[in-house]
Amino acid sequence: MLGVLCVDTREPVFALTYDDGPDPDHTPRILEVLARHGARATFFVMTDRAVEHDDIVKKIIAGGHEVQVHGRDHESMLTRGVGEFWRHVRRARRDLESVGVRPTLYRPPYMQFRRSQMMAVRLSGLTLALASGDSRDWEHDDEGAIAQRGAAAVFPGAVLLMHDSRADPQTARSEAELPRFDRADVIDRLLQEAAVRGLTAVTMTELLGRGAAVAARAYHRGPR
Repeated sequence: MLGVLCVDTREPVFALTYDDGPDPDHTPRILEVLARHGARATFFVMTDRAVEHDDIVKKIIAGGHEVQVHGRDHESMLTRGVGEFWRHVRRARRDLESVGVRPTLYRPPYMQFRRSQMMAVRLSGLTLALASGDSRDWEHDDEGAIAQRGAAAVFPGAVLLMHDSRADPQTARSEAELPRFDRADVIDRLLQEAAVRGLTAVTMTELLGRGAAVAARAYHRGPR
């Protein structure tokens, strides 16, 4: 198995995952919303930010959530050879270990990867974590529209991709594309809709314990 898209289960749970943080403005407010809903999430962090904002990392863990690896920067892994990739992941893992986190999952930026790289991830003891749906919240839009797109991608066993920051603002086509919406409001709306449908958000590790992983050999998404 190279990558996990979702989990085959009939239980009314889905994995809520966040990429690109921690963000000192958005992440704490998202954590407050998750606490109100009794929801749990997995935060795939930029590890340099995690070291800088280790207080937020501690809040994430104290809230019953988990912290996993997204990378030291947001450059596509397709630009890196196997050796450079291996060194990048090892350094990112050490970054998290320096703030008391022992990661078990890795999600590459843009979810782009080469099979040879992912074998290196597996040998390092990490599981490649992908996603079955997203809300396109890396672009600016109305909070309600983003929440609706996210809720539409949720089902028992789903892995939903969200963002508590945008780690690559330099790639935006224009200033208008950069997110300016209220991320806490988005997840509040999304979780309300999920609750109406009887669905609960859990960490990705918890979801993996609820059924068989649905694997993927490739998942290429273009740069934003």
